[in-house]
Amino acid sequence: MISLARREMLRAARLLGDSLLDDIRASLLAILDFPAAFPSIDSVYRRKLLDAFPYALVYRIDGETLSHRGCKFQTAAWLLAESRAVLAAIA
Repeated sequence: MISLARREMLRAARLLGDSLLDDIRASLLAILDFPAAFPSIDSVYRRKLLDAFPYALVYRIDGETLSHRGCKFQTAAWLLAESRAVLAAIA
């Protein structure tokens, strides 16, 4: 019984990891296609939120070059505050 539960958890974790990598790949392709389409987070860096995970890819545009800074975890409180700011800006 425990062995079966362990196998199922390992399989689920592997599938989740594969889904995360697929989401990162899709986000990188979107950044390459439309680098200026995603919001600035300061005077240098931009952020592309992943579609299915609470992470964002942080990058900058240097002329014709894209520099990847990292993958940042986005907390639920931060995402809620960000959503409220966007809604207030378009209201």
